[in-house]
Amino acid sequence: MPRLKPLTEPDITVMPAAEAYDFDYFRARVDAELLARSIAIRVFRVPLLAVPVGQTRRGGWFGVDDLTIALAVRTVLEPLGGFPSPRITWRCRPHGSYVVEWGDQPPAMWPDESERLVFYGLLRPGFGRPRTPSLTDFKPCSRSCSPTAP
Repeated sequence: MPRLKPLTEPDITVMPAAEAYDFDYFRARVDAELLARSIAIRVFRVPLLAVPVGQTRRGGWFGVDDLTIALAVRTVLEPLGGFPSPRITWRCRPHGSYVVEWGDQPPAMWPDESERLVFYGLLRPGFGRPRTPSLTDFKPCSRSCSPTAP
């Protein structure tokens, strides 16, 4: 019988916001005060930004591929101001993944892109700016991701 390797804690590091790979994306779209209160969370070798709620920003999210990592990210956010009610949800699209959300619960469906931008306190990107994945790209579903699941 093969020996089972004990579970290890994921490699998660909190870093200054400016070190996040997506810092420039958010710098062009988020209020400077919120950006100053943001943190970078490095999962393995990739630091990504976690932007707190405040002013017009009602919620935020951080996508991960593994439940252990989602739990670790939630643990990092729990004691910090600006990341209220961190919770883990499962999303099926664009691929199955966990999402750590904080702040108000986002609606299941957005009436339009403007509503999504307002909820996340984002400025509309200018013409020609690259688009990054948004929470609307992630559709809630059952854990199985079955096309027939309710």
